[in-house]
Amino acid sequence: MSNPDASVETGNYWIYDRPPENASKKMLLLTQGKIAILGDWNGHKHGCIAWHGLPDRDKKLERKLGV
Repeated sequence: MSNPDASVETGNYWIYDRPPENASKKMLLLTQGKIAILGDWNGHKHGCIAWHGLPDRDKKLERKLGV
């Protein structure tokens, strides 16, 4: 089950050409210095060039592996 406070996006590439649908949710942000940080687009949009949703966890597999 996904975290309702996080933006989850499928795909493997940073998103440069459109803002996130919910800019207040937690996501991965790419700074102008090409450093990935965690935060929300609203608080960091002026220092960031791209964003990506957080990866989803496979909680069923985590339980099976004991992690």
